Parts: sequence; structure tokens; C-alpha cells
Amino acid sequence: MAEATLRPHSQLAGALAELAARHSAGAGPRLSESPFAARLMLRAIEPLDALNRRIGPLLGLALDDTPNRATESANLTVFWQRVDHWLIVAPDDRREALITALDDALADGDSSLVDLSDYYTTLLLEGERAVDVLMKGCSLDLHPRAFAVGDMALTRLAQADVMLHRSGERRYAIQMRRSFAEYALKWLFDAGLEYDIGVIHENTHGVES
Repeated sequence: MAEATLRPHSQLAGALAELAARHSAGAGPRLSESPFAARLMLRAIEPLDALNRRIGPLLGLALDDTPNRATESANLTVFWQRVDHWLIVAPDDRREALITALDDALADGDSSLVDLSDYYTTLLLEGERAVDVLMKGCSLDLHPRAFAVGDMALTRLAQADVMLHRSGERRYAIQMRRSFAEYALKWLFDAGLEYDIGVIHENTHGVES
């Protein structure tokens, strides 16, 4: 008998399945959950050039200290959070190797690396009217001139604290603490009903044998 391999289980699996059964084929925006990912909070107090010499080759990109911007490589994204803080998001299968490599590279510097992978959930909202859904509960100016592709912000969506990232022309990633996840999912669904929102439920978490 094949040995089971445990994978992270989504707390939203049941709610997503229920909403998808009710409204999976909408012609409007599409709502889904992002696959589980490694999320590492880096705090480093040293000149940015020196820090990039240490870890830039490991990340495949240079850290940017421009406020409210995300920097992306082929399979890794780094979000500026505040002065001297960056959130590194990568595929979960890179987590252990990335932590080890970064710990080694930063060993003699004034820095810390904290694994927050189990702390956050990310929802994806994409499509023609995605921004209209968000504007119902977010006070940010989301016009493309004010919130361009690659921009991010720590803000509120209705009653949830979130990190909003415009990851494409009509694509938004909404990261929140797991305790807010089901509330945010249902709020986005309700807000999108007038635009014929569709919910996508894919089994990207759970157990594989």
C-alpha cells in the first residue's frame, strides 16, 4: 500500500466547495484560493546593497525598499512591508531549503527570519469587474493610475485586515490571517453576486497518496 504524504489542509475547503456548487460558472469575476505557499518575514538592518549581495543570488532578485511595491522573479515574490521588513513568498516545496540558505547567508548580520507560512491565507480575485468588487469594501484608490500592477498595500477589506496586491491587469491577491479567511471569502462572494461572480474550488491542499 502506498504511503500517504501529508500536505497542508485548507480551512476554506468546505466553504469553497459549497460556494462553487452554488455559483461556479459565473461570467463575471472569478474567486479562488491560492495554493499553500512558504511565507517568510525577513527583518534586516543593514545597507540594502550589502543585503542584496548576501541574499540576492538566493532569491533570484534584488530586494527593493520602495514602499508598497512587490518584486517578482520566476517563482518567488518579495513584498515590502515596512522599513527593514520584507515578506518573501515562494512555493511551499522550497520552504525548508530557502530557510536554510537564508539563515546561512544572514548568520553574521543583524537580521531575523520568521516562518509565517501557517499564519496566512491568500484569496485570488480576477476578471473584468474584480476591482468593482473590491471597491465595495476597500477605501484605497484602486484606479490604475494610483494602484498599478505590482503595487501592494496593507489595508482593510470590510472588517478584515489584508495585504492587497495587484498581481495582474485584472488580478488581485488578497492575503489575510487565517482567522479572517472564511469571513473574507464570503464577503467577496456576496459583494460579487451582482457581477455574476464565479467560485473556483481546486484541491490544491490536502493529502496525496
